[in-house]
Amino acid sequence: MMDLTLKMDMVDEFLTSICPHCGFLLGAFIPGMPCPSCGEPLL
Repeated sequence: MMDLTLKMDMVDEFLTSICPHCGFLLGAFIPGMPCPSCGEPLL
C-alpha cells in the first residue's frame, strides 16, 4: 500500500497546469482555466 501511495504522489506532481504566457504554475490540472496572473488559458 505504501508503494502505491508513493507512486500516486509522484504522478500528482506532474498533473499541473501551466500558463504558456507568463509561466504561472497552478497546483492542479485544470486546462483551459484563465490564468489568475494574466488571464491567458492554462495548458
